[in-house]
Amino acid sequence: AHVISLDPYPVIDRKSCIRCYCCNELCPEGAMEIRKTRLAKALMG
Repeated sequence: AHVISLDPYPVIDRKSCIRCYCCNELCPEGAMEIRKTRLAKALMG
C-alpha cells in the first residue's frame, strides 16, 4: 500500500497508516510530529 504520496509534497494517508512510525524515524528533515491521543497522554504522561 502506498501510504505516503509525494506529489506535490509528502502527504500521509492516515486511513492506510499502520502507525509503525518508520516515516518519523527515517525523515531526513525531522519534519514529522507525532501527536498523542488523550489516552496515550494519560498513560504515558
